[in-house]
Amino acid sequence: MLAHVSEVESGWQVRLEQVHGEGVMRLAVDAVASHPTDAASQATDRLLVALGFPASPASSGVDRQLMLTMKQVQAALIGGRTDAARELLTLARDTFPESSEWAYQLARIEAMEGDLDSAEASLASVLSETSVHDDPVAAARAKNLLGIVCYKKGDPDCVKRHSQGAIDLLIDSEGAADELGRSYFVRSMATFATGEWEASLDDLARARMLWTASGDRLGIARIDSNRGIIYRQRARTHEAVALLEDAANQLQAFHSVSDEAMARSNLVLALLDEGRPVDAIRHEPRLRELAELGRRYGLGAGLDLIRANLLIRNGRMTDASRIVEALHVLDEGESSPPASAEAYSVAAIDALARERFDFAERVTSDAIALDSNKRCNPRGMAKQYLTLARLRARHDPDGAASLSDRLIEVLPHEGRDQARLYAHLIDANVAVARNEPRAVQTALDAAYALAQSSSAPYDRLAVAETFVPWLLANDDLVQATRLVGSLGGMAQQNFEAAVLELRLYRDTGPWQAWLGAYDRAVALAGERAVPADLRPRSGQIPLTMR
Repeated sequence: MLAHVSEVESGWQVRLEQVHGEGVMRLAVDAVASHPTDAASQATDRLLVALGFPASPASSGVDRQLMLTMKQVQAALIGGRTDAARELLTLARDTFPESSEWAYQLARIEAMEGDLDSAEASLASVLSETSVHDDPVAAARAKNLLGIVCYKKGDPDCVKRHSQGAIDLLIDSEGAADELGRSYFVRSMATFATGEWEASLDDLARARMLWTASGDRLGIARIDSNRGIIYRQRARTHEAVALLEDAANQLQAFHSVSDEAMARSNLVLALLDEGRPVDAIRHEPRLRELAELGRRYGLGAGLDLIRANLLIRNGRMTDASRIVEALHVLDEGESSPPASAEAYSVAAIDALARERFDFAERVTSDAIALDSNKRCNPRGMAKQYLTLARLRARHDPDGAASLSDRLIEVLPHEGRDQARLYAHLIDANVAVARNEPRAVQTALDAAYALAQSSSAPYDRLAVAETFVPWLLANDDLVQATRLVGSLGGMAQQNFEAAVLELRLYRDTGPWQAWLGAYDRAVALAGERAVPADLRPRSGQIPLTMR
């Protein structure tokens, strides 16, 4: 950030420049006023608006010099200079001890950096000193930030309570549109966490209307990111990709690291749900940058896990292993538990790709036991249950069968169709293990119907992976062809889909199709191995293909 102050004929001119990196991308604003403080305040407002941030005064009745200091704090935070922001707040505390504004801004930084108990204490102090009658916006602002702290602590009921309190304060207030929009946005976070997606989308729509009117482009990008996340969970993956890609790019332009990290990581997951790992891997370099930028805010580990998943899905096992080895998950005879269920999940994905099935079963079970996001991530939970059932059915079909009912029990109403689909796939794996052809066919009919009506492309891949090998082994080429055909062009990007297509062409021909499918599988394999029995050799060509 560069600042230039000069005296001009009509007063004082302040020019602010935001420099992006080392290139020529500069954003400059000017303001002229009779007093240098007023000029600086106006220039800061204009810069914030140009960057997509709201520039309304922090709260009513704030001293002009204190308001300028708070805008300098906000500018420092935009530039990622939290130490400078803290220094400014210390100065404000000493200069304006009677104001609660510095305490609120300090709580923002504490919440951003993960010091949640300190943030909660600071906001409790702010609320005790703020009159809801004299300054309802300031009180609502503190309640909204308390709601965000509660969300980070995993307490959605607390989020609802504080955000609803803020809405009640502002619903009839004049000039409170920005903060009212934030109240709806915060409440949407709570309803998302509890699986109430319709309510969450309704609140996001209310917030978007208010922030569009006020020109809060950063807020709109955050809303669109959250909408994209909900669409992904609802298997509306194509819409999710479009929303999340645009939101991630907008948030990158605003230098909002934590928000971009959320949007871009979900964009990658949506592309994987679409069966498009080759497109998804293009975002890995930016995820790596975000992981480094976000380590001080506790974002690095989660982004590294997504990167590892992404690398594995593209067959870059060596690159992924460097991340997976740092997870310190249970290994042969050793125990060093990781910090999250996500770490176990990625370790399981890595183990499956390396055909370490016993280890994969163990860590998948641990991931399910630790996962606290069943309601807001039903698709992820359903996938984990299916993975565990496939692994357990090898040696304990009865234990695998019990997972079907458990999956239906743990998932909320919003994820019920996905739960039913994956429960049918669990039933099918158990029936295959028990050699019960009629039960396999019953599960196939039910799963296929659900997959065609309300599923993401990856769900259709899960159906095909479950049934195609069994159908081919039982010479049912018609149904096998139908399932592989339902994957569309996924075999052009997805290794698992390419292997299924390869299996089909090996058994059905023609010879050139088998060769082409093999070439596609090899191109997508990376460091993974294409099954040896699928490799075309002239001596293997069935008579029907010669």
